[in-house]
Amino acid sequence: MLWWILFAFGWFVAAFWAAGAYRIPRFVRDGMIADRAGLLPDLETWPKVSVVVPARDEAERIEEALRSLTRMDYPNLEVIAVDDRSGDGTGAIMDRVAAEEPRVEVLHVTSLPEGWLGKCHAMQVGARRATGEILLFTDGDVVFAPDILRLAVRYLAAKRLDHLALMPGMIPGG
Repeated sequence: MLWWILFAFGWFVAAFWAAGAYRIPRFVRDGMIADRAGLLPDLETWPKVSVVVPARDEAERIEEALRSLTRMDYPNLEVIAVDDRSGDGTGAIMDRVAAEEPRVEVLHVTSLPEGWLGKCHAMQVGARRATGEILLFTDGDVVFAPDILRLAVRYLAAKRLDHLALMPGMIPGG
């Protein structure tokens, strides 16, 4: 009798997984956010977006990532870069970019409170400082196209979404 219960449970789990798996090909088939939001009208008022960039030991990529955020064509944006106890100069690079770019603010985490994981803590520190209506969390090695945030917010507003997750296009590196 027990083996029938386990057998039925196994089929239930497989069916549940298969029922959800159709969404991945559907999302891929529906196309990129540019295709989906490109024809939607601009908003009358753009909500403020706070981009939180937690980074630890990202000296090799952080400047390119931050500069891509400052080149965005989004009209109401703040960038909060959080140096999470880096030992490779990430914080100094962040400070240099912030000195040149008024939309970038840098926070330095020097110690990790007990019970916290580093990245989670850095994200929380950045979110606490944010003043935007929308929060965007991204990594310190992600480079953005100039129009992607405007398109994503346009889509978010048109579909009346509370949450939107995007998968980046991958650029192979060395």
